[in-house]
Amino acid sequence: MVELLVIADDFTGALDTGVQFTKKGIQTKIIVDSKCQLKNQDNNVQVLAVNTNSRAMDQKQAYEAVYKLVHEAREIGIPYIYKKTDSALRGNIGGELSATIDGSGQRRMVFIPAYPDADRTTENGIQYYKSIPISETAFGRDPFEPVKFSFIPDIIKQQSHVPVHIANVSELEKLLDTVSEKEVCVVNSKSNEDIRKAADILKEKEGYNVFAGCAGFASMLPYILGMEGKYFFKPRMTTGVIVSCGSLNPITERQIKYAEQNGFGRVHLSALGKWDTQSKGIEKFLQSIYRQYEEKKCVIIDSFEEGKELDENTLQKEKMEETRFQVANIHGLIMQKLLETGFDATYVVTGGDTLKGIMDVIGCEKLNPVTEIEKGVVLSKMELKGREIQVVSKSGGFGGTDIFCKIRRTVTRVRLRGGTL
Repeated sequence: MVELLVIADDFTGALDTGVQFTKKGIQTKIIVDSKCQLKNQDNNVQVLAVNTNSRAMDQKQAYEAVYKLVHEAREIGIPYIYKKTDSALRGNIGGELSATIDGSGQRRMVFIPAYPDADRTTENGIQYYKSIPISETAFGRDPFEPVKFSFIPDIIKQQSHVPVHIANVSELEKLLDTVSEKEVCVVNSKSNEDIRKAADILKEKEGYNVFAGCAGFASMLPYILGMEGKYFFKPRMTTGVIVSCGSLNPITERQIKYAEQNGFGRVHLSALGKWDTQSKGIEKFLQSIYRQYEEKKCVIIDSFEEGKELDENTLQKEKMEETRFQVANIHGLIMQKLLETGFDATYVVTGGDTLKGIMDVIGCEKLNPVTEIEKGVVLSKMELKGREIQVVSKSGGFGGTDIFCKIRRTVTRVRLRGGTL
């Protein structure tokens, strides 16, 4: 039976949190559509991770999407809920935390947004990326959801009136013993040891069934909740790698350039163009991909315009949603065509919107996470028309500069001239 419901605001978030349980052998299922019925699940599923696809929704829609799931989980007896938030605190943070508290009936929710293994830390209530306040990094320049504040209470209060309490780990045990009105308790965490100490405290406390944070805190939940697993899987080797890159994050752009310099082919799409998917244009893209795949076995299809940086100023506000949809849809259509060719490839997707768009176009509703290649970089399997397809997904901001090369080393035996991978 389902013991834990994970609610994420995008698909890559559902995957990078779900895999924290899979790699411990806990049977985990990732659901694309939040309209699914929670009660209609296989009996052997222990963790259910649902994508509400609400990061780009307005505050009211996001609140309602999360509240509905939390309320339903409570009604059917799922004992634990984890509200997965973006590690850079993008999206409807305040609204969705409020919805989780309101829907669950729990008054105090412990929120640990740090992810030290991915260079996200929380100090004095401020979220940092590589020791820089998050709003001053590339996440503050995100073309769709720029992070405007680094102080977490300021982020939450944009959408919520729920009080926010900031606590060090050393203060947490005493705080949890006090009676509370509704509140979000943000726990400062600079290291995995801090998160582990918080987990030790929560494991001994009764009455705390609802938690929030990113994949870093989620990795502690099996320990806190006493969950055990017995299902373990391994990736398989494929002939090549095809990357569908819908993210416009500057971090992703650096990763693409590095991969191109190290043997990957590259085909550009215009994120600002008016694509006619019935025209000969898409066939030209496909022919270019086929040629590069035959030659290099590793190809990136990206959404950056060559020589042009995409930011809030480039993408006019009224065109942002149109552009977001176009990027996801065109990548979905191209992926559909590539799957029809029968290439023995591992498909890599960056950006939660892109992954959701691809899944919608090809008609697949679930992924089964297998393992983590790097923090936030998840290898999964999906079944499509009797075939098992291997997929790697990541948020635009995750992974080192060499991440695509690392994926290539993990899932292929492709070698560059000179014998290096």
